[in-house]
Amino acid sequence: MSRIRANTIVNGAGTGAPNFPRGAIISGISTINAEISVGTGTSISSPATNVLALGTDNVERLRITSDGKVGIGTANPTEFVYLKRSGDWKLHLQSGDSENVGVRLWSGRNYIIQTGPAVNDGIRIYDETSGSAGERLRITSGGEVQITNGNLKFSTSGTGIDFSATSDGSGTMTSELLDDYEEGEFTPGITGGNTNLSIDTSINNFKYIKIGKQVTIFGRLRISGLNGASGALRFGNLPFTVDNGGTDQSSYNALTVFTHGFSMITNATGAVFVELAPGNTSGTLFCVRDNDGWADLQTGNINFTPGAYLYVSGSYYANS
Repeated sequence: MSRIRANTIVNGAGTGAPNFPRGAIISGISTINAEISVGTGTSISSPATNVLALGTDNVERLRITSDGKVGIGTANPTEFVYLKRSGDWKLHLQSGDSENVGVRLWSGRNYIIQTGPAVNDGIRIYDETSGSAGERLRITSGGEVQITNGNLKFSTSGTGIDFSATSDGSGTMTSELLDDYEEGEFTPGITGGNTNLSIDTSINNFKYIKIGKQVTIFGRLRISGLNGASGALRFGNLPFTVDNGGTDQSSYNALTVFTHGFSMITNATGAVFVELAPGNTSGTLFCVRDNDGWADLQTGNINFTPGAYLYVSGSYYANS
């Protein structure tokens, strides 16, 4: 076997690098202290110790750092794989015409995200600590979004379920966003001239449901004594403030009142209702009298003999 050893090799013209038209096989080289040009505009280089870079069109495209991070479009990857590009871009995965393609993100123990034929061409998102039993969200191939374990929660005020894609009614639409639901209990009160009447707390049990701005309340209470109160009766302590968006909101914010027998309210022969005050959490009790208009009820209209029970129900429009 012949060997050639030389300190310097030049091409036939006497300058530059030698040209091997039939190629060359080189082995045993430990270090190349320069960029290697693979072809027109392409290169392999080591810009720093234990760093590898690949370039095309005279621009670095990919870098592997000394700690194993891979950067595409960036020379300073901060994650294990870091992709960066100015302008629009997308990651495209495509199989052959007769094959399937899917994506799995794996935490080392369990799935985090799965797509493709393994999940019937849908998307599933998991709690990485619970394996397949920890599925939280599923988007089916038919477009359904299913919360498989847990609740749908909106963490920002003013967000919710948007129904703007649905058809509108014949009136003037002001909102198609369902942004609130709540249910619970509250303790109402009865006052006369700003003084609280005595209430039997063992009977006082009221509930409410709020959907959007509509609040529905229902329950009963028992008035056990006047407690020195006098004047017009008011029902209060509603769970939400009554809407004050108009000049006559009280005309459609009223609650129905049923009493424990007609003899509970004296000098009143018609229906009793609560006219709610805009911007407040209370309203005045009124009675519609036969052929005599309507008037507010006074503490003197209460008859305690049969037991002063009030059953109140209805819906009103809340301020927010």
